[in-house]
Amino acid sequence: MNKNGIIFILVVLTLIGSVWGSVANRKKIDLERELNETIANMKKQSAAAVTEQEQVLGKTAGLQESIVIKDRQIDKARKELVALRKETQALEARLSECDAGVARLTGEKDECFRNLAASREEVLGLSDSLRRFETASAEAVEPARTRELRQGQGGDPDWESLRKRLETVELTAAEQQQRLETANAQIIGLEKIVGDKTEALEAAGRELDRLRINMDVLLAKIADQQEKLRNMQEESRTLNLELASRNEELEELRRKLTQQPEQEP
Repeated sequence: MNKNGIIFILVVLTLIGSVWGSVANRKKIDLERELNETIANMKKQSAAAVTEQEQVLGKTAGLQESIVIKDRQIDKARKELVALRKETQALEARLSECDAGVARLTGEKDECFRNLAASREEVLGLSDSLRRFETASAEAVEPARTRELRQGQGGDPDWESLRKRLETVELTAAEQQQRLETANAQIIGLEKIVGDKTEALEAAGRELDRLRINMDVLLAKIADQQEKLRNMQEESRTLNLELASRNEELEELRRKLTQQPEQEP
C-alpha cells in the first residue's frame, strides 16, 4: 500500500470517529434531557401526592371528629329515649291507678244512689204512716171530746180506754216523726256524699284525660326520638364508611410515595 492510500484510510477513520463521537454525544444529551424531565415529573407527582395526602389527612381528621360528635349525639339520644320510656312507664302506672280510682268512685257513687233511693222510699213510707197515725189520732180525739162534754170529767171507762189509745197513737206518731226526721237527715247526708263523689269522679276524669294527653305526647316524643336515633345511626354508618374509604385512599398514597425513587439530575 502506498503512502496516499494510508493517508486516505486515516482520513476516513478520522471522519468515522468524528461522526460516531457526535452521534454518541447527541444521544448522551438526549438521555440527560429525558432523565431531567423524568425527575422533574416525578418531583411534581410527588408534590401533588403529598398535597393530596395532606388533604386526605385533613378530611380524615374532620371525619373522625364528626364521628365522635355523632357518637356523643347518639349516646345522648339513647339516654333521652330511656328517660322518656321511664317517664312513660310511670305515667302508665298513674293511668292504671287513676282508672282504678275512677272505677272505685263510680261504684261508690252507684251505691250512694241506691242508698239514696232506698232512703227516699223509706221517707215516703214513713210519711204515709205518719199521715195515717195523725188521722187515727184525730179520729180518737174527737169522740173523746164529745163524750167529755156530754158526761163531764172522768169516771167513764170508755174515756179511759180512748185516752190510752190516744196516747199510744201519739207516741207511735212521735216515733214515726223521729224516724222520718232521721231518714230526711240521712237523705241530706247521702245527697252530700253523692255530690262529693260526683265532684271527685269528675276530677278523676279530668286527671285521667290529662294523663292520657300526656301519654299521647310522650308516645309522640318517643317516636320522634326513635326516628332521630335511627337517622343519627345511619349518618354514623355513612361517616364510618367514608372514613374507611379515606383511610384506604391515604394508604394508597403512602404506598405510592414510598415506591417513588429519590433521584437527582
